[in-house]
Amino acid sequence: MKLSAAFIIDQLEKTYKVSKSTSISKEPCLIDATLYTPGMKLHDFTVYVVKKEELNSLREYKKLPENCLFVIVGNSNTSTPNVCILEDGENQLEVFSHIQEIFNTYNTWQDDLI
Repeated sequence: MKLSAAFIIDQLEKTYKVSKSTSISKEPCLIDATLYTPGMKLHDFTVYVVKKEELNSLREYKKLPENCLFVIVGNSNTSTPNVCILEDGENQLEVFSHIQEIFNTYNTWQDDLI
Protein backbone atom coordinates (compact mmCIF):
# COMPACT_ATOMS: atom_id res chain seq x y z
CA MET A 1 0.00 0.00 0.00
CA LYS A 2 1.28 3.45 -0.84
CA LEU A 3 1.43 5.90 2.07
CA SER A 4 1.97 9.66 2.08
CA ALA A 5 4.75 11.49 3.88
CA ALA A 6 2.12 13.42 5.85
CA PHE A 7 0.47 10.19 7.01
CA ILE A 8 3.74 8.58 8.11
CA ILE A 9 4.70 11.71 10.03
CA ASP A 10 1.28 11.74 11.72
CA GLN A 11 1.88 8.15 12.81
CA LEU A 12 5.39 8.96 14.08
CA GLU A 13 4.02 11.89 16.10
CA LYS A 14 2.04 9.41 18.19
CA THR A 15 5.32 8.01 19.55
CA TYR A 16 8.06 10.59 18.98
CA LYS A 17 8.58 14.31 19.32
CA VAL A 18 8.70 15.43 15.69
CA SER A 19 9.64 18.64 13.89
CA LYS A 20 8.75 18.79 10.22
CA SER A 21 9.38 20.95 7.21
CA THR A 22 6.58 23.21 6.06
CA SER A 23 6.25 21.37 2.77
CA ILE A 24 5.05 17.80 3.39
CA SER A 25 3.49 15.75 0.60
CA LYS A 26 0.00 14.34 1.06
CA GLU A 27 0.33 12.26 -2.10
CA PRO A 28 0.30 8.52 -1.27
CA CYS A 29 3.42 7.38 -3.11
CA LEU A 30 5.77 5.87 -0.49
CA ILE A 31 6.13 2.10 -0.72
CA ASP A 32 9.25 1.21 1.25
CA ALA A 33 11.59 2.27 4.06
CA THR A 34 15.34 1.85 4.40
CA LEU A 35 18.22 2.88 6.61
CA TYR A 36 20.29 5.53 4.89
CA THR A 37 23.96 4.78 4.31
CA PRO A 38 26.21 7.57 2.97
CA GLY A 39 26.90 7.13 -0.73
CA MET A 40 24.00 4.78 -1.41
CA LYS A 41 21.87 5.25 -4.51
CA LEU A 42 18.66 7.06 -3.60
CA HIS A 43 15.32 5.99 -5.08
CA ASP A 44 11.93 7.64 -5.31
CA PHE A 45 8.99 6.38 -3.23
CA THR A 46 11.16 5.51 -0.23
CA VAL A 47 11.33 6.61 3.41
CA TYR A 48 14.97 7.09 4.42
CA VAL A 49 15.89 6.97 8.11
CA VAL A 50 19.00 9.10 8.51
CA LYS A 51 21.23 9.62 11.54
CA LYS A 52 21.97 13.27 12.27
CA GLU A 53 25.69 12.58 11.79
CA GLU A 54 25.03 11.42 8.20
CA LEU A 55 22.95 14.44 7.21
CA ASN A 56 25.89 16.31 5.64
CA SER A 57 26.49 13.43 3.23
CA LEU A 58 23.05 14.09 1.66
CA ARG A 59 24.39 17.42 0.43
CA GLU A 60 26.80 15.51 -1.83
CA TYR A 61 23.93 14.36 -4.06
CA LYS A 62 23.28 16.60 -7.04
CA LYS A 63 19.53 16.14 -6.65
CA LEU A 64 17.47 14.34 -4.04
CA PRO A 65 14.47 12.30 -5.20
CA GLU A 66 11.28 14.35 -5.02
CA ASN A 67 8.95 11.55 -3.92
CA CYS A 68 10.69 10.55 -0.69
CA LEU A 69 10.54 11.20 3.01
CA PHE A 70 13.71 11.75 5.01
CA VAL A 71 13.37 11.02 8.73
CA ILE A 72 16.35 12.56 10.52
CA VAL A 73 17.12 10.97 13.88
CA GLY A 74 18.58 13.72 16.07
CA ASN A 75 18.01 17.45 16.29
CA SER A 76 18.97 19.25 13.13
CA ASN A 77 18.02 22.30 11.09
CA THR A 78 16.81 21.85 7.54
CA SER A 79 14.17 23.39 5.36
CA THR A 80 14.14 20.69 2.69
CA PRO A 81 10.66 19.49 1.67
CA ASN A 82 9.48 16.11 2.99
CA VAL A 83 11.79 16.02 5.98
CA CYS A 84 10.89 15.29 9.56
CA ILE A 85 13.29 15.47 12.47
CA LEU A 86 13.11 13.42 15.63
CA GLU A 87 14.67 14.68 18.85
CA ASP A 88 18.09 13.53 20.02
CA GLY A 89 18.24 10.29 21.94
CA GLU A 90 16.10 8.21 19.57
CA ASN A 91 17.56 5.03 18.11
CA GLN A 92 17.78 4.84 14.31
CA LEU A 93 17.00 1.11 14.22
CA GLU A 94 13.95 1.51 16.47
CA VAL A 95 12.62 4.33 14.31
CA PHE A 96 13.20 2.25 11.17
CA SER A 97 11.41 -0.70 12.78
CA HIS A 98 8.49 1.54 13.74
CA ILE A 99 8.16 2.79 10.15
CA GLN A 100 8.33 -0.78 8.84
CA GLU A 101 5.51 -1.67 11.24
CA ILE A 102 3.41 1.21 9.86
CA PHE A 103 3.84 -0.17 6.33
CA ASN A 104 3.11 -3.73 7.51
CA THR A 105 -0.04 -2.66 9.36
CA TYR A 106 -1.53 -0.86 6.39
CA ASN A 107 -0.46 -3.50 3.87
CA THR A 108 -2.23 -6.11 6.02
CA TRP A 109 -5.26 -3.83 6.31
CA GLN A 110 -5.39 -3.45 2.52
CA ASP A 111 -5.04 -7.22 2.03
CA ASP A 112 -7.88 -7.84 4.49
CA LEU A 113 -10.12 -5.42 2.57
CA ILE A 114 -9.48 -7.21 -0.67
